[in-house]
Amino acid sequence: MKLSRAFGIFLIIFGVLYLGFQLLYKTGFIEHRLFQLWPLSTLTLGILFELIYILTRRNPGFLIPGGILVVIGTLHMFEVLTHWRFAALTWPAYVLAPAFGLFQYSVATKKKEPLVASFVLLIIGLFLAFIALRPLFFTFVDYETAFAGLIILLGLVILVSSFGKK
Repeated sequence: MKLSRAFGIFLIIFGVLYLGFQLLYKTGFIEHRLFQLWPLSTLTLGILFELIYILTRRNPGFLIPGGILVVIGTLHMFEVLTHWRFAALTWPAYVLAPAFGLFQYSVATKKKEPLVASFVLLIIGLFLAFIALRPLFFTFVDYETAFAGLIILLGLVILVSSFGKK
């Protein structure tokens, strides 16, 4: 019953937002029609997956696609609103999206395996973000130096995590 109520409320909110966007476009307050804001569908689906778990506290597996779709939908919304000017810099978020979903799942289930996978994806995503953003901030660091730093960082993580084991 909770799920059908949540879905009904979701449809009402979506309808009100859709109507509001149409009115704002027709009066000239915004320059995008709602169908131009297609990322809302991805974001909305992700939020729906998240709500399914939040309202029922069952099936934490819904948090994985929910987290992925929320991150990707938010990224796409940003890209559409900025006319894709920053796409060359934001692409590492595609690697970070599954890390977010796996992290949520790990927190909900208290399982360590998804947390490890999330951490690995986070490290890869941050390294890719460094590569994407390097021309803006780090013109003195080349890729070989960054790769060596990543190997050292990974070694430190493994070393520190080994101290906690018996």
